[in-house]
Amino acid sequence: MRATYKETKTAHVVLKSTNSRFGKNLTVDVFYMRERKIHATIEGLPSMHGKTWQFTSNGDEVQYDDLSGNVQSGDFDLDNIPMPVNLEVMSFWDWERQLSTASGGNMERSRFKLVKNESWNGKKWTVLEETAYAQDVFVRYFIEPSSSLIYRVLVYDLSKDSLRQETTVTKLDRNIKLSKRMFEIKDGDDGGLDEKRELKPPAAVRAFKKPVQPMPTTAPTPAVAPIPAPAPKIHGTSAG
Repeated sequence: MRATYKETKTAHVVLKSTNSRFGKNLTVDVFYMRERKIHATIEGLPSMHGKTWQFTSNGDEVQYDDLSGNVQSGDFDLDNIPMPVNLEVMSFWDWERQLSTASGGNMERSRFKLVKNESWNGKKWTVLEETAYAQDVFVRYFIEPSSSLIYRVLVYDLSKDSLRQETTVTKLDRNIKLSKRMFEIKDGDDGGLDEKRELKPPAAVRAFKKPVQPMPTTAPTPAVAPIPAPAPKIHGTSAG
């Protein structure tokens, strides 16, 4: 699975995201180009009142709408990509950390169980079950056996009584032709870069398992968007 994500040059992923904080009808449309070029469009957040939210990375810098009509810019940071997604998308640009059980890796303290031939959506899937003690969650990853790609992620609390988030891929194309222009950062606006670096976001944005990158829930009063609290830096590289 790690090799599949690592070797992907480009991808287009559309998914539906449902979670306990941001609602049931989120649509995330992501274009990816190696290395770490991302263009995402997100629809359905109640706080956006029908508007579309966009995030762009050229691999070194990022730019996004702060929901109050201003564009914010800053340096690329793997721990600050504010999208309601999980490993079905994040693994394209962060496979080395997220799919790692090595010391310091995202799955270092997790326990696993593999369930084969589980039925879902008219197909048979390999389901990787992760009990993540470090994040207090139980996660089920639905993996397509023929491609080794994740198409569905269910995140529960450890008791398995409460579903925190579900992400379901509705479209996935790999190694397609994409224009580099869609990942360009607009010139002429620093977006309050210095202010953004000094932000101390509320602890509420850390509500989910670390791979889940939450969106800001409301338009900010200042012209600077809330961003997720930074997670510890990890650099695991073991095979998953």
